[in-house]
Order: sequence, then structure tokens, then C-alpha cells
Amino acid sequence: MNSISLTDIERRWFLARHEPICPYFKDRPASLLFLRGDNVGQLYRQLLDEGYRRSGEHLYRPDCPGCRECQVYRVAIDRFEMRKSQRRIFRNGQKRFQHRLVRPSLTSEKMDLYRKYLAGQHGDPEQALMLDDFSYMEFFVRSFLGDRTREIQLYDGDRLMGVGICDLIMDVWSSVYFYFDPDYSADSPGHYSMLLEIDLARQMGYEYYYPGFLIHGIPAMEYKNKLRPGQIRTIGTEDFTEYSPPVSGIETREY
Repeated sequence: MNSISLTDIERRWFLARHEPICPYFKDRPASLLFLRGDNVGQLYRQLLDEGYRRSGEHLYRPDCPGCRECQVYRVAIDRFEMRKSQRRIFRNGQKRFQHRLVRPSLTSEKMDLYRKYLAGQHGDPEQALMLDDFSYMEFFVRSFLGDRTREIQLYDGDRLMGVGICDLIMDVWSSVYFYFDPDYSADSPGHYSMLLEIDLARQMGYEYYYPGFLIHGIPAMEYKNKLRPGQIRTIGTEDFTEYSPPVSGIETREY
């Protein structure tokens, strides 16, 4: 791993600090530290462990005063075992859907699908109407990783029903975003996409799968803890530890 310190990286590639209202805890302010992605290269692997995620050609991490709810979660691929419900989801998905792993691109079909996802799954028809080619390209297509950013397309016959963006960097398969046709919600497409990505990552020789932040108490973010055994790291602490589910043992919903 490159020996450059996090402090040096953040000073050299600093872009901006954004302070919105937290989208997960509405009563809290948030603070996101953004870095430029140009010339970051393999340092992105180090930054993943520090809590950074990619957004288009930039990187960001939560740096919120007094809050450390966004935690880095990863799965050691050679230790991962599907649970009974996951095996069912995976078998059904394998029978019903076909996948392609390609370079990201913009098409009208994907734009229509993403608009439908925003309006149906997120209940945000206004954002769906505001979506344009530029914003889609900025978020889903442009990447400082070049051909190490890939797009997974899920098809039901000739019908595109899901699109996932992922980064393949050194020993890691990092899932960036996934959207799908809400008509297929009963098939747990979000959960299936994670299981498919882990299966592909295993076949391609990757060691770790990073599904994104785990935030306890937020179902839309907590579902990732169904990928076990997992490892967790609070941003700013020394290292990963083995993940233990909340004491309540309450399972989150299928995604």
C-alpha cells in the first residue's frame, strides 16, 4: 500500500466541504469532505478503508461533527456464505435474469429506468423530472478509474430491469450504486445484485466486497449487514473488526 498519509492526501486533493442536512438523520447537520479524483489512482484503495466513496470523478467521506453513524462495511469474499433466504434469492435471480458486465454508458433506456426508480422506489417524482443527460453522465458514467469502473446490466429477456455501477480496484470490488424497475421489487433485485456481484468477484479473484456504508437504524442502509460474516470500521479508527449484529437481533427488511 502506498505510504502517503491520509493528511497529505486530503491536503493535496482537497476539493470542497459540503454541509447539507443529513439525509438519514433529518435533525442533524452533515459535513462531507470532497477530494478531486484526478491522479488518485491506486490510492483509492487506501481511501476506501478510510471511509471514502466515489461519486463520478470525485471522492467524498462523511466528516460530521459528533456523529460516526456511517461505518465502512466489507465482506471477505472467501469467507462469505449465503444464508437460506439469500440462496433462494440468488437461485431465483439466476433462473430469471441475465447479466452483462460492460463499460458504463448513457442510453435513453437507462434514463427512463432511473426516472421510474426515483419516482417509484424513492417516491421522488420531482427529482425524476429534473434528471437530465448531464447529471446522469456525471454520476453514473464519468469516473477517474477509467475501465476499472464497470456497469452491471440485469435483463429479464429483452427488458432492462436493473443497472449497477461498481469499481474494481486492486483486491476490492466496490459497489457504487444500483437502481432497478420497481415492478420487480418482489424479486429483491437490490439484494440479488449484491449476491451476483460477490459471486462475480469470487470468480474474478477479488478478496473483498465493499457494499457501501452501513448505518444502523436506517433500513435502506442497514440491509447490507445480511452479508455475513462481515467486517466493520468506524471512520477515524485504526482498523476493521469483526461485525456483530445489534443486540436486539431484529432483522431488517429485504432490499
